Amino acid sequence: MILAGKQLSSNKHLLKANQAAFEVKTMATGTVIRLVITSFWQYTIFALELGHSNYSTYYL
Repeated sequence: MILAGKQLSSNKHLLKANQAAFEVKTMATGTVIRLVITSFWQYTIFALELGHSNYSTYYL
């Protein structure tokens, strides 16, 4: 009976550790995705501005 209780509590600890690891992974993934999206938008805007200024210098 005591052994089963110990096993259960260690399983709970494992579960908590796994959950924490999962949350960290999820958070990290979310951060990476956010960074990729932001840098993509900044690059797009930069490219558009660059293209626009090049377009105006060459064709106007």
